[in-house]
Amino acid sequence: VVVLPHREISQSGVLLSVLGLGVPVLVAPLPGLLEPFDIAQVGWQFDGTEIGLAEQLTNLTNNPNLIAGVRDDRTGWAAVTRAYDWTTIAMDGAALYRKLTGAPAQDTAGSA
Repeated sequence: VVVLPHREISQSGVLLSVLGLGVPVLVAPLPGLLEPFDIAQVGWQFDGTEIGLAEQLTNLTNNPNLIAGVRDDRTGWAAVTRAYDWTTIAMDGAALYRKLTGAPAQDTAGSA
């Protein structure tokens, strides 16, 4: 489990790197850190306090089966991988650009 006890955040390359490896996370309740939880149970949240962090760490230490359950959820991790796949993100960005500018859709057949 990787712990991200941030008090504020604008970006977290650590979060996406860890998720890409299928490692569960324990995060503070910040919007940028909570988004993956909308896709799958990728770990746990704590209330942002030192006491809340200590309680959640104690809970996970005393219940390793909780960690194994999240770590071994292949369906959830596959959904997270799809959601944060750079090809998917690029295609979504291009579609938004076309929508906002009125540009025609490009034929992507045969492109790599």
